[in-house]
Amino acid sequence: MADNNKLSTVIDSYTFFEPDQVLTPDQLNSLTGYLDRQERLTRVKTRGTGIVTGLHVRAADDGTSVTVSKGSAITTDGDMLFLDADTAFTHFREYVDKNGQYEVFAKDGKQIPLYELAVTGTADEALPRFEKATGNTMVDMAVLLYMENFRLSQNICTGGDCDNKGQLEKHNLKVLLARKSDLAKLPAPAYFDTKDPVFERVLLDPSATDHYGDLLKAYREGIQAMTKALTGLLPETYSVCEGLLKGVYGDNPTKLWREKLKETADKAAGVTSGIQYVHDFFLDVMGAYEEFREALFRRAIIDWTKIIPFPKHVMAGSPVVEAELRHDPYRHGFYTPDTATLDSEGVAEVRFLHKRLDLMIKSFDLTPALSGRIRVMPRRDKSREAALRPVPSYYKDGGDETVNTYWDFGARMRGREPSIFSISSDTRGFGKDKLLGEPWDFRASHAPFYWIDGHMDKDVDEAEKQLNDIIAWSDLPFQVRTLQIENDITLLPLKPKRPVFTRDLKSLFTVQKNALKIHLDDLQDFNTALAGTITTAVKDSKLPARDPLDAKSSFELFTSKDTDRLGQKVTVLKEKLEVPIDDFDHEGFEKEFNETIGIAANLNKGVKGVTYNSTFTPYETVINSTAFKQLTLVKDILIKRKEKMKHLTLFGSFIKDHPGMTHQGGVPSGGTFVLVYSGATKKVVADFALPYRFEDDREEDEEETVGVVTKPKWTDLNDLNIHFNKDQYFEDKIAALDQNLKTKIDVLNENIRQKTIDLQEKINANTASIGKVYTDSMTALVNGVDTVIKAKETVTGAAKEKAASAFAKDDYAGAATVIEAAKDYRTAYEKKVDEGTATEEDKEMMDTLDKAAAKAITGTVKKIASRETDVEAGSEEAKFIEYARTSMGTIKDETLRKGITSEVARIVETSSTKTNLVNRLKTFG
Repeated sequence: MADNNKLSTVIDSYTFFEPDQVLTPDQLNSLTGYLDRQERLTRVKTRGTGIVTGLHVRAADDGTSVTVSKGSAITTDGDMLFLDADTAFTHFREYVDKNGQYEVFAKDGKQIPLYELAVTGTADEALPRFEKATGNTMVDMAVLLYMENFRLSQNICTGGDCDNKGQLEKHNLKVLLARKSDLAKLPAPAYFDTKDPVFERVLLDPSATDHYGDLLKAYREGIQAMTKALTGLLPETYSVCEGLLKGVYGDNPTKLWREKLKETADKAAGVTSGIQYVHDFFLDVMGAYEEFREALFRRAIIDWTKIIPFPKHVMAGSPVVEAELRHDPYRHGFYTPDTATLDSEGVAEVRFLHKRLDLMIKSFDLTPALSGRIRVMPRRDKSREAALRPVPSYYKDGGDETVNTYWDFGARMRGREPSIFSISSDTRGFGKDKLLGEPWDFRASHAPFYWIDGHMDKDVDEAEKQLNDIIAWSDLPFQVRTLQIENDITLLPLKPKRPVFTRDLKSLFTVQKNALKIHLDDLQDFNTALAGTITTAVKDSKLPARDPLDAKSSFELFTSKDTDRLGQKVTVLKEKLEVPIDDFDHEGFEKEFNETIGIAANLNKGVKGVTYNSTFTPYETVINSTAFKQLTLVKDILIKRKEKMKHLTLFGSFIKDHPGMTHQGGVPSGGTFVLVYSGATKKVVADFALPYRFEDDREEDEEETVGVVTKPKWTDLNDLNIHFNKDQYFEDKIAALDQNLKTKIDVLNENIRQKTIDLQEKINANTASIGKVYTDSMTALVNGVDTVIKAKETVTGAAKEKAASAFAKDDYAGAATVIEAAKDYRTAYEKKVDEGTATEEDKEMMDTLDKAAAKAITGTVKKIASRETDVEAGSEEAKFIEYARTSMGTIKDETLRKGITSEVARIVETSSTKTNLVNRLKTFG
């Protein structure tokens, strides 16, 4: 077979031509051969070999064509193979390499079956006939680009001579189909000979994590699962790269790795402190394994010794791909000149990462991690990629080859190993006197993640304090909180480790207690002023009787109440309101308050018989106040929140509400770092993180304070009016009318006497005239007396008779008597006004009756509304409501009318269930 491999022949010299020199074939061929070889070496040694770009093949779905895209490739002999455009081949023909006699095509002394693809041909050569003609399908075939290279002799005679013109060097590009079974598969990149790590992460069941033993069990099971996975995966890291790694180790280290990992996993069964550190170590190894695999893929590391040279061809791949393949064993890749060397950067990185695995497994030690100080270190990324985070404290640091020196390949290449953050190292630093362990002195920008170490197995309060100090000193954007692992609130401190979120309750507490203090101030003012006012009134005997059958006055009932005791109670309540919400004695205050309103209620009963006012008394205001009810609600909410906060400080309860909480070895920027501790030992046993802040730390330390609200005293804004005895009042008025009548009669008698004298003097002059004058005067006198007497009877008798005829029940008849008296008297009063004879006394009497009528209407309607049952149609109650509505027109005082309307509206609001009552009351206008 012909040897057409140009680079197999070394040409290291050529002839230097002299003037007038006669050149021989060897001299000329040595020059062209040298130049050709240099060109080929330039391609192969400086650029690489294989497919540079394009040359993708694809058979049409209907089998009518095979398309090869434009692209280029370089053979191992330096030949450049290329297509300038996408080419669709529609025909085929059998190909025999009789000229090139390429040794790759030879098998058992014969050429393997080859088929040349063409763009034109006969009907019998159309691709749809390929399977029938060859017995092969496109699935069985691979496409090759072949540089057919041979020399062609030229025995050509011309008219002048028949000298031999020399041989013609031919280079013909052929696109061929060959059976895959006749070709040697290309070795896959080492990456594809390793496996993806598969293991289940630790998932904690909130309902089944009641104590530290549950957490230990979960992590131990996770460690065993990873041990099983790693002991199966790690041996492949050496076998697929043995040629690259022989110089790094004296022997295959993976056997020792497996033993060490199993030993560490077995020891984890007895670990009671730092179980998460052990689990983190296995995650580190798993992450380092994945980084190693990624480097194999990214650097396209392959076993170069298994790649057969391809001096005159490249394999372009399978024309029919049954599935998306991550690697086609019948398509050359592109291999750079350093692919087959051991001093390339790619090989150096693979060796570095493999050695890091070795050092990590050998140097794991839990002791320093449990005894070191607490450190917070920046991490450039949230992933577990080792180079992006500090070296954890559970790796021993010492000697020339440590995990620290093999942690970051980029730093190693740049000679910056001292700049690698190490949690356990206090000897490496940026400067001569600065420790690298405190990076916040050098970097102002915040990292996306913070690695936290050294807190495990420490007292939880001390660990929390130290972390909060670091956060404050270094201005770091995350918070710390603590959770108890045991589901037992009896182990919790009396005061929760985290403050109960009460900002809204504090504001509500402040508002309501100030409102209640205002009511209590009014109560105290009213209570003091009341006794003096009534004492004055009783001296004048103006107070009503307690009962019509009992002459004992309401004041005597009133004075039987302990006003001094009420004042003392109010003072105690006001003192109790001066404390903040967290120290407020809800139970004690409630007891005092209930006693206070009990006293106030009894006093108010007596006061109601003594006074009348346009507003509620402060007794009623305090009794009906919702401020204390609001304080009670605040108390109940606070108790519930404290109870909830206790449960939220339990790990199992908290994780139910925050399922995104996971162990990350630190905390994301803006997140919450959670220290999990044992309530029995108060030691930190685990840590977790949330990607967000937990809101309970936004609580202000002090309760908000407001200025003292000042307002005029109740007695400065309201009159304390004495509620006079109405029967006595009417009797006094009637007595006054009697006296007035008597006076007028006396005047008339005097006038009669005088007229009698005058008449006697004139009797002799005109007896008839005198008789007529006397008769007229007497008639006028009698008529005047009758009018006065009838007016009195109208007020005292007619009203009662009319009321009694309208209502059978005494309550309603009594109220109607007052209203009718007011109506009748107004008729008489308005007549006097028209006649111009009305006096101030008459006007005072009219105002008194109007007020009495208004009180009779509102008082009786309130009594009807207080009944348990609704008003029935046709009942006395229904009749009285209608009577009261129509009687409002009698009351001319607009203030009294508005007072009636306002009180009726209030009754409507509080009696929504009594439909008939509400509908009738709504007619008041």
